Amino acid sequence: TFFPQAPLRSGQWEIMGTSVSASRVGGDYFDYVALPDGRWLILIGDVSGHGVPAALVVSMAKAILVHPSTPSRPSQILELMNA
Repeated sequence: TFFPQAPLRSGQWEIMGTSVSASRVGGDYFDYVALPDGRWLILIGDVSGHGVPAALVVSMAKAILVHPSTPSRPSQILELMNA
């Protein structure tokens, strides 16, 4: 449930992705969100390492992304994640 359930489609193009973990859980992450002004926010991340610690960082990233109070500017989202 961390990854998009359908490809990102806009006009005549689409973006799809997949992640295959090297262990039971991992730190790879990708997602996309439609912004209010019609642009798309596309996130791609790779947390170093495997296992539960990396998966927890990915969980935090997903939670920040979908939270209603998350800012819409990418730089603000990155600042929030870094904090």
